[in-house]
Amino acid sequence: MNARLHDHSGVEKTTTHGRLSLKLEIFCYLLIVLAPAFVLAQTYPQDFNYSRYNEVLIDAGLGWRQNSIFHPLRVPEEANVLNDSEVFGAFEWMQREMDGFGTIARSIKTDSKNGLAGIGIVGLEARDESGSSARYGDVAVTTNVWAQLRFHSQWYTRSSVRATSNAASLSHFSGVTRKISRFGIDASEVDQGVFGFENDWSTIEFGRTREIWGPLAEDNLAPAGGVPAWEELKLEGRYKRLTYRYFYGFLEAVQIPESGDIIQRYVMGRALEYRNGHNLVIGVTEFANMSGKNRPVDWAFLNPISIEVEVEQNHRGNSEPNSTKANAVWISHVDWLPFPSLRVAGSLLIDEFQFDKADRNKGRSDLTGYLFHLAWTPKRSPIGITAFFDWVWIGTYTMMHDSPYTVFSTRGQFMGNSIGNDAEKIEVGGRMIFGFPLMIEAGLGTRRWGDMSLLSNPYKTFQGITRQPFPSGEVRSNQYVRLRMDYQPLRQLTLGLNGHFDISHKGTDSQMNAILLEARFQMKPMSKSF
Repeated sequence: MNARLHDHSGVEKTTTHGRLSLKLEIFCYLLIVLAPAFVLAQTYPQDFNYSRYNEVLIDAGLGWRQNSIFHPLRVPEEANVLNDSEVFGAFEWMQREMDGFGTIARSIKTDSKNGLAGIGIVGLEARDESGSSARYGDVAVTTNVWAQLRFHSQWYTRSSVRATSNAASLSHFSGVTRKISRFGIDASEVDQGVFGFENDWSTIEFGRTREIWGPLAEDNLAPAGGVPAWEELKLEGRYKRLTYRYFYGFLEAVQIPESGDIIQRYVMGRALEYRNGHNLVIGVTEFANMSGKNRPVDWAFLNPISIEVEVEQNHRGNSEPNSTKANAVWISHVDWLPFPSLRVAGSLLIDEFQFDKADRNKGRSDLTGYLFHLAWTPKRSPIGITAFFDWVWIGTYTMMHDSPYTVFSTRGQFMGNSIGNDAEKIEVGGRMIFGFPLMIEAGLGTRRWGDMSLLSNPYKTFQGITRQPFPSGEVRSNQYVRLRMDYQPLRQLTLGLNGHFDISHKGTDSQMNAILLEARFQMKPMSKSF
């Protein structure tokens, strides 16, 4: 019996160990679905409602002790993560959910002081999407397991595995769909798989993960929450109100069709954050990618203190001499709570800025991006009401390059905000939180984008930067109403509806009508000491 295997190039390979391969696949799938796993103590994944509920609470001016530009937010060491004056009202059920995560995180650290302890969450999800822009037709079923073991409090390993019947149904997923399936599952991947050490002032971590930097829980300028995971080495230092984080990772290997050469692509980032734990978070970040033919790890970029532009301009990289093989953006962030009911957040991204008058006279434009988020919560009880305004603008050439291998995309997906580059979105809306586990959110917005969007062509390049109308080329536009509902009839069960309804649209492929129905069952976290 022969079994067919597929690598990332889509080329079929044949093995005579088919029977063993089949048994191994069945064993791995049963392990994913049935095995009691162990999950991490200090942060939780963006799934399992964790990032979503944190974002809602931060919007309402609640729980700002753990607010940060690094997401998902860390669980604080202290049991009481709230200011004494905070009143939750209708948000209380949501905060209980967050307190449950915090209790688990602290318990695993305590239980592992004298040995080994672990905790795990197992989830089962079903999604069905319909509409003119639906990404898939049949109901998609996904199983996920998130696990962590801790040893003597400071050493840890964590893993998050997802297996699905439809890869298109999942965000930040890059598993390769196979032509064969087992129990309806035809794609899976390790979304998180790291080993690390941390103490009160530092973290050292290596493995497969992702970075989400900015004031919002997921949809920041870059890197955003929809980015596929990558392998990285991460260093973080913390001193009082300051945090410095650095990472260096591997994105992918790409084959040039014409020559057959293999291009190695890497990613690097640095960030410095100040937060007062009360009402202010400020951060500055650098996010870069590097590439080259058969390029090994670059020690110049592995230096956590240097910066990308200095290495590139002085030709200290290990690519071909005097050639541009790196691309970087610099972003400043602010998240401010000037009043207990008002949140003001924003980011400014600079990819390239024309300081020279000669360049401006030649018509070269700046490569920039902007994000602004305003949330006002005038009422927390008996119903929580939050009004919000969002504006995102990302320039035509921003996060692009003259080489397809230094564009900010990986594994066929854009690494920035969900609107892509060469695009703008404006939305105003409101959110209602009821005393029982129900949240309703509605928004009225407009979105427009042009020909240079990396969403339609993730490796698109430009030949020169010139001033032109924004968005570029054919302008697509979409005016819409957005509706989202989340309801928890049971503590472990979440039912959701997420709909985008076009009011009007113009341009090629500008329709965005879609209704997503989802149900997620999440088992009560399991813990074990050894």
